[in-house]
Amino acid sequence: MNSNAVVLNNTIVGSSVTQDGAGVYCDSSPALIEANIIAYNDGGAALYCLDDDKPATFRLNLLWENEKGAIAGACPTYPAEDGNCREDPAFLDRLNADFRRPAELQSRSCSPTAGARDWDRSQPPLVPDSVLARWRQWIQRDDSE
Repeated sequence: MNSNAVVLNNTIVGSSVTQDGAGVYCDSSPALIEANIIAYNDGGAALYCLDDDKPATFRLNLLWENEKGAIAGACPTYPAEDGNCREDPAFLDRLNADFRRPAELQSRSCSPTAGARDWDRSQPPLVPDSVLARWRQWIQRDDSE
């Protein structure tokens, strides 16, 4: 909300809300939401935009069974554009919170880099240089408009 958030390569599953939003909620900020799996969220859409003055960029996301569809609120139309697609993520074991996907499915997905990843939880995660560079470009573009 009210920031230039970067939501990149996440698995957003099983959120539940009683009003707007479920997967990702954007207030009045031009967030970058890219290469995520957004699935099985109850009570709302995969992406909810409150304000259309600076809408979020929503691309290369895999969307599946979000109760109110892909987008809601003031979002522009994204599905089937910018590489977003609807595809069953085929998690290994969703009921037991194993949100990894079989390797053969990752290669055919519209968003092959999205999904749960194993990482060393003893060390804080580092933000890769590629993400920082993308974020800096995003900020510069927003400031110039």
